[in-house]
Amino acid sequence: MGQAVVLDGKPYTVVGVLPATFALPDQRQNEPVDGFIPLRPITGWMGDHSNQAIARLRPGITLEQARAELDVLQARIAANVAKDLREPYTLSSAVLPLTEHIVGRARRGLLLLLAAIGAVLLIACSNLANLSLTRTLGRLREAAIRSALGASRGHLIARAVIEQLLLALVGGALGLWVASLALRLFVQTAPVDLPRVSAVTLDGRVLAFTAAASILAGLLVAFVPAWRLARSDVQATLRAQTGAVASDRRSLRSQGTLLALQVALSVTLLVVTALLGASLVRVLNVERGFAADRVLAIDVSLPATRYATELVRQPIYDRLLGAVRTLPGVSAASTTSALPLRGSSGANFIVPEGKTWTMSEMPSPNFRFVAPDFFRTLGLDVKRGRPFTDAERDAQRPTPVLISVSTAARLWPGEDPIGKRFSRPITNRQEFEVVGVVGDARMTSLDETPALMVYVPYWWRSRPALAILIKTEVEPTSMIAGVRRVVREVDPEIAVGDARPLEQIVDASIASRRYQTWLFVAFGVAALFIAALGVYSVTSHGISRRRREMNIRVALGAQTSQVVRLILRHTTTPVIGGLVAGIAGALSVGGVVTSLLFEVRARDPFIVLAVVSVVGCVGFATCLFAARQGLAIDPARALRED
Repeated sequence: MGQAVVLDGKPYTVVGVLPATFALPDQRQNEPVDGFIPLRPITGWMGDHSNQAIARLRPGITLEQARAELDVLQARIAANVAKDLREPYTLSSAVLPLTEHIVGRARRGLLLLLAAIGAVLLIACSNLANLSLTRTLGRLREAAIRSALGASRGHLIARAVIEQLLLALVGGALGLWVASLALRLFVQTAPVDLPRVSAVTLDGRVLAFTAAASILAGLLVAFVPAWRLARSDVQATLRAQTGAVASDRRSLRSQGTLLALQVALSVTLLVVTALLGASLVRVLNVERGFAADRVLAIDVSLPATRYATELVRQPIYDRLLGAVRTLPGVSAASTTSALPLRGSSGANFIVPEGKTWTMSEMPSPNFRFVAPDFFRTLGLDVKRGRPFTDAERDAQRPTPVLISVSTAARLWPGEDPIGKRFSRPITNRQEFEVVGVVGDARMTSLDETPALMVYVPYWWRSRPALAILIKTEVEPTSMIAGVRRVVREVDPEIAVGDARPLEQIVDASIASRRYQTWLFVAFGVAALFIAALGVYSVTSHGISRRRREMNIRVALGAQTSQVVRLILRHTTTPVIGGLVAGIAGALSVGGVVTSLLFEVRARDPFIVLAVVSVVGCVGFATCLFAARQGLAIDPARALRED
């Protein structure tokens, strides 16, 4: 406390220390905050009045009241701006809860993931219920004997339920242990833009949820067997042959329904997985419009006290670029006010020369302040005209700029934009002249339509912090040490931030989508495996109930293939029913996943058909395998045993 530190060449005094666990609400893991300094209001135009703030509402104040109060304040600002523009101008505020700001973008994906987990759990429960029902049917004679000796139905049902609850609690404890191990891997591999992932931990709430989920799963699994046990006929069971397994149509319907449920949930989950996978493939193969291979990106920041004005910043940036270009292995270098795929920034309203558009008619492209070599560094295709040059820096003419194809089409549809001018609708009008048109590039996001772009020379507005892009002839990471060295030689007080290949930035921009897809793949495979296990168990149990009948058929001359076909006709019916129900489920959830998809239809018939084919083939193959395994016995020996 009380110690002095120098930031950007200015002295500050430490007045407080935050706990080590403190983090900003939307702070990313790779962008820690080391300190906070007082905010000094900036007079004049502030980025077209697009600013953010965090506020705590007074008790009893609603969001609507806060929004109305802010709108009144903004109306005063808008009135002053309207006087300068000599046209109507409005400003409004967007007020939303901080929780919504933090998790709003990730909520739908996380809820969908939770639904996938629930589907896998339900598939597992239905599978266990089928196995438990099979076990119960095998023990009906034992239960009937207990009942004849005086045991009540309630006692028998309670005994069966307690068995399932004990198994469920043991399974929940094992699952909790596995989760504690998997959580470390999850936190380490989760994308940095997943909200508050570092705060995920196993606490009392998780223990309570695990216990509740285990008890609920145990009761769900025990329901069908207990119901079957309660409705069993004791006398009929005792009269049955000792070696026979009690069964009836109700039991078969119960098993078939549970099996169809497993298949339906598997199809629905796998369709969602396939949609997300196809979407990820489209994003990976989308035309970026720029080349990221062998490009190094490095952030630099100038001391504010020594480089307070644009006039003194320009020479230092010139020296930096000149020094970087002298490094062996560097083929091109440029500055940029914002790195690709870091979202939208520098958006400003513009209006073509000679037009009298209102603010609602004006486009607001993203401005990027770049050096002349920017287009060569990123491989941007100049469709028309030419890049601007350093020689145009001091020319007594409008600032030369390059615009994207979409921007040109928006400003001058059907016209040649070269030589045309536009400006920002502010008091101090600064005109720009188009000297070139570049292809549309996905500078803000890979999974969104290319934004409107305007590329302005960096000397028009030299900012105290920017990024340097370096096109190399070698591995980009091998250049990091050399770049840091030449920056220190130019000025040791220049802060050098994160340095990494542009390919890593591209990869990080889709990390969340990739991670989500892989999680769905894992759950989808697990669901398919559990469903296949259920099909196998039901088929095997059905064969065991009818083994005497089947062996008699074989002994009387029936071919094994005929018997197998007979079994398949009965066992594949629930699978087919599950496939049909799964198609309906997949179509119904299509609207939920639409916002998570990129260039993929939520109800793509080819994806749905492919998933149904895969699940159907797995189900049929499992039935066939179980049938052949169950009939792999000598009929004569089986009949002698009976």
